[in-house]
Amino acid sequence: MRRVGRNVPLEAGDLYWAELDGYQGTEQGGRRPVLIVSERFYNDRSNRVIVCPVSTRERGWKTEVKLAEDLPVKGVVLTDQIRALDRQLRLFSFIARLSDENLAEVKNVLGLILGLQNIHDL
Repeated sequence: MRRVGRNVPLEAGDLYWAELDGYQGTEQGGRRPVLIVSERFYNDRSNRVIVCPVSTRERGWKTEVKLAEDLPVKGVVLTDQIRALDRQLRLFSFIARLSDENLAEVKNVLGLILGLQNIHDL
């Protein structure tokens, strides 16, 4: 697979295939979809992007956000496994873009996990 170059614009809400080597324990690994959650102002200035992996295994945890049915990949966004990736070494092909509503769900849960909102809402 061809890697994503430095000049490719990356937006929060973009789904990409990524290689998540070097994982341990319960961390998600291998080649899988990831959701970019960092904003373009950051992505344009950094060699890294902040992502959450996607899993087809739904466990029903409140930290999972289900992907919209109309997307080409099925599963849940694992907001509790947020991480930074080197965009040129880890990202491959673009898959799709989440709707504004689906992305807002992800951002809401991330805000709760990271203490940027009231945790009692989770």
